[in-house]
Amino acid sequence: MGWYVLREYYSLTDDTPVYCMAILLHPAMRMQYINNRWERHWWEAIKPQVEALWVKYSDLELDPTEKEPEIQLEDDNFIHFL
Repeated sequence: MGWYVLREYYSLTDDTPVYCMAILLHPAMRMQYINNRWERHWWEAIKPQVEALWVKYSDLELDPTEKEPEIQLEDDNFIHFL
């Protein structure tokens, strides 16, 4: 049962270019991740959707009055461990 549900939800990533776009925009992954870990036909199937998503949002202008949110770091024991 668990594998069935996992496979069902994992297959949904094939239907959306957002997952692929997140990989491409991630500084540690980018196209190298796709070239090394994806089968070629996976990339070829999603590439047109990723390109369309890029065209849709690439020239989106932000409101100049908006500021980036400030991130407040919490006291983290893991950071102290390092």
